[in-house]
Amino acid sequence: MPATSSTRRHQQAAEQFVAVTKASRDSAQVYLRNNNYDVEAAVNQFYSEAAQSNGPSQQHVKSSAMKAQLNQLFDELLPKDDESTPSPPKDDDTIETMGYVTETLGLRFESYELFVVLDIVQASSIFSITRSGFVDGWARAIAESEETGSSKRRKSKEAAGSSSSSSPFAYSFDWQARFVRSRGKHMLTDAAYFKSLYDSAFSLGKEPGHKALGMMLAVAFWEALYEPATHPWRSANVDWLAAWTGFLKERFGVWQVVNDEEGDADVGGEAEVVDYKRTVSKDLWTQLRLFAAKTMEDETLGFWSEEQAWPGLVDEFVVWCKDKGVVKARDGGFMEVEE
Repeated sequence: MPATSSTRRHQQAAEQFVAVTKASRDSAQVYLRNNNYDVEAAVNQFYSEAAQSNGPSQQHVKSSAMKAQLNQLFDELLPKDDESTPSPPKDDDTIETMGYVTETLGLRFESYELFVVLDIVQASSIFSITRSGFVDGWARAIAESEETGSSKRRKSKEAAGSSSSSSPFAYSFDWQARFVRSRGKHMLTDAAYFKSLYDSAFSLGKEPGHKALGMMLAVAFWEALYEPATHPWRSANVDWLAAWTGFLKERFGVWQVVNDEEGDADVGGEAEVVDYKRTVSKDLWTQLRLFAAKTMEDETLGFWSEEQAWPGLVDEFVVWCKDKGVVKARDGGFMEVEE
């Protein structure tokens, strides 16, 4: 006889209780029945009783309860299949990154917020997030928030005169979204943190077994990390991000005419880049961040010379900027570049 919805829910609750507390299934059933199969309440009761009887420390109680809630949050993100009995939680369970970032957290996938999320959960790919990364990563974020006093929820409670003790179960998807936005603002002013996110993006985007990053994905990453509205790669007179991506499209873009609404490519169709005939090496990826920082300090490119060890594509970009009239010398004329 197939398991009922209630039975499946009880089985899943028991599996989660055992995974968190390491208690027996018999104990799990006792605590869960006492708490109407509310895993949060059951785990809290279990550790509360253990602490009162010289069991685990309060810090361990709090950490375990926190991870129980985070496991619950992760379970909410797993695909639902009413026809099958839920499997026991496993560390390598995965969820899709895009759905979590855009639908659950309400964040922008094509922005630096994506890389903030992936950094928190210690992802190894932009496409998926593991249970262990989600639980351990958000547990660290919660601990960090409590240590620095940056939790807005806790501050508002203290200001209102409420209890200052924070329950680990107070953290939700809404809290996670607020934390990501807050940390994203930190990235805008912390060069070391931006470097960390930038460097990790290369590994996140590479296909398994490949040494280079596809240029189409690299361009998307540059546009996200140097988001024009919040973290622009722009100096007083030059939109460097637009110039760089324009250069890459002109040199390496594979163009295709996109059909108009009537499906006629010859009438109203527009050409757009659908791929690139080149990849991006680790050296080019790393050096471009340094080049970008220098262009923000000197938009005349006076820091550049052929004798320096910039990647060849950066040298070609400098020449392209001269040919296109993108850059002017300090005296107002066009910069000279030996060809």
